[in-house]
Amino acid sequence: MEELILKAGTLGFSVLVYSNRIEYKPIFGKNIIPLNKINDIETPPVWGTSWVNIVLNSGEKIQLTVGTNNVKKFVSVVSGLLEQNSNPKAPTNTLDDLEKLSKLKDKGIITQKEFDKKKKQLLNL
Repeated sequence: MEELILKAGTLGFSVLVYSNRIEYKPIFGKNIIPLNKINDIETPPVWGTSWVNIVLNSGEKIQLTVGTNNVKKFVSVVSGLLEQNSNPKAPTNTLDDLEKLSKLKDKGIITQKEFDKKKKQLLNL
């Protein structure tokens, strides 16, 4: 069973944070938000409020009641998880990579077949 990282909520509304999702339970039912569907977290304009908005990749906002004393901790934990899970890839310059491959092919280090295969990968073909 996956470890619970944070439990928050108030007045019959619970929010559970795991490494890959947020579960929120209003008085009735249960909903799950996968972390990879979250684009941003909006905090209340004034600290001392008990809610946060989860902004999904689709633009939809879900307001979660986490409790006045849990807002900062919730934002910190979820922001950290989002950062860990994002794993941004280093940008590559496709033209430079193709030129390097061409030089390797011209020198006989790689074959035409190997060049064509890697070229398709670089160009997402």
